[in-house]
Parts: sequence; structure tokens; C-alpha cells
Amino acid sequence: YWNGLTRLASQSTISFMTLDQSRPFYAWHSIGISDQFGRHLGVYLKGVAGKVDYRIALNNPGRSPLGNGIDYSANFNPGGEPLSSLVYRGVSTPDEKGYNTGNTILTGYAKYNFLENESVKLPYYSGTYLGEKEVIALGTGFFWHPNGMYDTESEQHSSIFHFAADLFVDLPVNGGAVNGYLSYTSFDYGRDYISRWAGTGNVLYGHFGYYYKRLSIMPYIGYSYGQFEGASDPVKSLNVGLNYFLTGHHCKLTVEWYQLLNDFREKALILGDVSKLSQVRVQIQVAL
Repeated sequence: YWNGLTRLASQSTISFMTLDQSRPFYAWHSIGISDQFGRHLGVYLKGVAGKVDYRIALNNPGRSPLGNGIDYSANFNPGGEPLSSLVYRGVSTPDEKGYNTGNTILTGYAKYNFLENESVKLPYYSGTYLGEKEVIALGTGFFWHPNGMYDTESEQHSSIFHFAADLFVDLPVNGGAVNGYLSYTSFDYGRDYISRWAGTGNVLYGHFGYYYKRLSIMPYIGYSYGQFEGASDPVKSLNVGLNYFLTGHHCKLTVEWYQLLNDFREKALILGDVSKLSQVRVQIQVAL
């Protein structure tokens, strides 16, 4: 779980500031595709050098990707025709000489801590410290999978390369704390390819929340905007919610309104022949 790209790729599921990881799972872009719930088999190096902490991992991808690594661009095309002949299953497709390839992923992330350093004992980055730490961190990361893609028309392999930059702020203020996060990610799987969670193109994601300590509540808002080569309209999501902390992150209640626009990988949008999905979600978390 020492993942690269962004801090949300290794986010602690116990201390989410929002109800859950933002969907589409841009931060968990490889989930079920080359990993098992955000985890690869491999080796890693991590450490701290002054105000900088870093992680880099050399991993082996899974051989049975979710959905067989297909291209989803047909879902975004009114004619239902795929725009790409690429599939994300290079590791399970031998090259022209019959040799296995695409067996290695290199990924890493590093950030500069302007104020307090965060712990690197475990790989999980906190969503919010609820005013217990002063953190401003600027980070950048990458994900490289040589020969991870396979073109069913040319019968050639090609590589995947993503990079990102993000900013995390979590500060105590009078009466509580503020939490903010902003990331930019550039995904490159190959021309026009749309994956299960991301796709060739660019994604902006951000969220902001304010913790009102006296009432133990934290209202928040989150927003993502993804523009893919294989989609004519941007994929957008909006999360507006409220956390009520009974005992910090150990016991909390979250109510959230969620809306997803133009993500035609979602069955509710495909079957309903609509472009918008809206939900009200309620969750209680107990962590012993």
C-alpha cells in the first residue's frame, strides 16, 4: 500500500474527511486492474529526509484485471463504438516473440512538509487530524507500467505513465480546524482509452471542510472534474456532507449528498439512459 501518484492513493480509510474515497476512484485508479484493493505485490523504499518524506515501490501487477481491462470509450460514444483498440492486459498477453511482458510497475510519491512532519511508520495518510496537528504538505507522484497496455489491432504493447501534484492543508483554528485538499492528475494509458476508474486525460479534484469542535461536527464539500480524450463531455462529481464525531474517527456519523455527471461506466446511468446520478447516503463508522 506504499503507493505513488497522490496522497489519496494511500489514504487511511478510517480517517476519511469525506464519507468515502471520491468516486470515480481517480486516486485508486489501478484498483482491481493491476492491484488488489489498492495493494500490489512488490518491494518498497520509504523514508524521511528533513522536511521531505518519500516512498517508491517496484511492484508486480495482477494478471486478471477487472473487466478484462477493456476500453470504456464506447460507453461515452453516442454510436456505441469504441474509440480505442487498447486493453489494459499487457501483462497477460505475450509479446510478438511469445515472451511475457508488462510484469513490472514503478510508482512513487514525495512531499515537502512546510510545518509538522507526518508519520511514515505506516503507509496510510490521514484524511484529517481534527486540529491535532499543523500540516501543510505539497507533493508529487508518478505511476509507470511499461508494456502494461496491449493494442488488439496492431498487436503491440505500449506503456502507461501517470503523474500528479497535490496540496494538503490541515490546521487548527479558533474553535476547531480547517481541512483542504487539491490535486491535479495527468493520466496516459494511450490515445482515447478510458479505464474503469480513470482514462487518458486530466483530472482535478478538491475538497474542503471545517471542524466545529464545540458541536463535534464537520461540514464539507468535494468536487472532481475529469476530461478524457475518449469522452466528449467532462465527468464531474460533487459531494456535500456533514460529519458528526461521537468519539473522533473511532465513532462518527456521516450524511452526504452525492451527484455524478456523465460517467457512463455506471450501470445506473447506462440502464436509465440519463447523464446524472444523485444519492443521499448515511454512514456510521465504528473503529475499535
